[in-house]
Amino acid sequence: MSDQPPNPSRQPTPQVDVTRHLLEQVRDSGTHAERGWFDLLARCESRLRTLLHFRLPDSVRATIDEDDLLQEVWIGAAHKIHEFEYRGSGTLQRWLASILRNKLLHAGRKAKRLPFPETAI
Repeated sequence: MSDQPPNPSRQPTPQVDVTRHLLEQVRDSGTHAERGWFDLLARCESRLRTLLHFRLPDSVRATIDEDDLLQEVWIGAAHKIHEFEYRGSGTLQRWLASILRNKLLHAGRKAKRLPFPETAI
């Protein structure tokens, strides 16, 4: 074993938790808050769009625009972001997905219901 100090180039660089950093920017409400919010949404948007694509019922798909529904998710998240407790990787995505599921349930309830066909009796 050598008594020399470890070579700094061989030490692993610490991982920066980008999501946590962006959440701190958003919560600061300073000059970087808006940029942090856009970056945070950009990190989560593709997964939410995928979830929305597979969870949106056909009966609702014809009556609602996916972009409008996602915008409602962003607005809902913006109003409650200070209540969100970050617990590690994936927690923000799950939190946003739960807001999306609630919006989908609400949209499904508002969708025009089809009458029960008389021929089914």
